[in-house]
Amino acid sequence: MREWVSEELLSQRFVLGRSLWQRVLGLLVLCAVLCASASCVHFKITTPPSFAELPYQAPRFDYRAVTAYGVAISVRVVSNEGNGTLDFWTEAVDRSLRRSGPYRPDGMLDANTVNGVRGKRLQYAYGEAPNASTYWVTVFVTPQRVYIVEAGGAVEAFTRAKAEVERALQSFSAS
Repeated sequence: MREWVSEELLSQRFVLGRSLWQRVLGLLVLCAVLCASASCVHFKITTPPSFAELPYQAPRFDYRAVTAYGVAISVRVVSNEGNGTLDFWTEAVDRSLRRSGPYRPDGMLDANTVNGVRGKRLQYAYGEAPNASTYWVTVFVTPQRVYIVEAGGAVEAFTRAKAEVERALQSFSAS
């Protein structure tokens, strides 16, 4: 085959191949940088000892951890494009949950972290005994982002994990 292709063509192919390779490499580097900045973590939360963090939960969750006995903690991050306040987002989440399913309100508390992040914890009951569940939604708001920290599980299991869930919520910090 070599005799059918001139040396000049081979050298051009090599040059074109090399520049194409450089372009592909450049695009790969650019994609890596963009992916890293897009998935940049804007929060920290300490995974409790009896929980295991689950990898690759995007796009539904930005963080998710579970116990072997069925309690889960998750974090979702959404843009605060409208510059909504903590009160606005707390009410929006509460109204959405009440409309979307059989969540029964079971209290609302201030949620303050050790890092000084202020939030609101909405507590709900779901279902009927013996299959009832506890579901907490804690909302934290910064000018750029809304952090929705969810925790839930069967009543008995959640009672067992409650102290660890509370410590995880207190460890939360946003950037």
